[in-house]
Amino acid sequence: MDFNNEETPKLNLGKEKRMANANSLPIAILAIVGLVLIVALVFFIFYKPDDNAISDKVEISLNVSDVKVGESSLKCEPDEQAIKDAQNIKLSYKKSEQTYYYGNYTDLIDDNGDYVDPGKDKYKQGVEMVIENITDNIYVYIEFTGSTGDADGMKYTSKEAENGRVVKSFNAFKTTDVSVYVYENNENCERLLKHYDVILPRYNVLSTDKKCSTKVGQESKYCAEYTYEQFDEKVLDKLEEGKKEDSSIDVVSIVIVFVLFVIGGVVIFIKLR
Repeated sequence: MDFNNEETPKLNLGKEKRMANANSLPIAILAIVGLVLIVALVFFIFYKPDDNAISDKVEISLNVSDVKVGESSLKCEPDEQAIKDAQNIKLSYKKSEQTYYYGNYTDLIDDNGDYVDPGKDKYKQGVEMVIENITDNIYVYIEFTGSTGDADGMKYTSKEAENGRVVKSFNAFKTTDVSVYVYENNENCERLLKHYDVILPRYNVLSTDKKCSTKVGQESKYCAEYTYEQFDEKVLDKLEEGKKEDSSIDVVSIVIVFVLFVIGGVVIFIKLR
């Protein structure tokens, strides 16, 4: 028998290599998933969010009531453009750069009649009402109670406005009621077009407390810079309770990730058997 003429079997190494790669692909994917779960677990365990690295504080919306205006007794024809402009009046409030003394004025004078400096901590921010979109066709009259307790008022036309915008500053010891009247700017036909009753919020002295610098604090209405309510300092104790609740949520997250990690490990172990 001539063995020299028999063909030697050829090994298909390329095919076997491809099959090996195909079999190892699911294992590689599972290994990557397991690694991601491990990284996530480490992150949740060791990451501690900075309580001071937070978004803006809670902001209280301006309280505005649109009061219905009755029929005018004026005989003149209303200006249609003035009516449209009155509808576009925009009201808002913002923090005032002007500060006001928060205390008894009798404490500013000593027994000799001399002025006593109360210190910076006795001066707090006021609040500013902003009126926008005043045009040549209309003017705005605001009515409020002055510092003496008497009714006071101011008239604003487009000449007093800067790009149609005026700002009136008030102290913010308490909420302030302001009536805003929008009239047609016509000497022969000063027709009332719009009437708004506005309540400006008060400055919240608790907003500068250290407990309000935390994440929980800055998301709480008790720490809003301006508010319509007056809070007692005791309400800040609730912020500590909220912080504990946040901590319990973090623990739950860690447990969930750990369970996912265990499940991923079991699946990988089964595949490798």
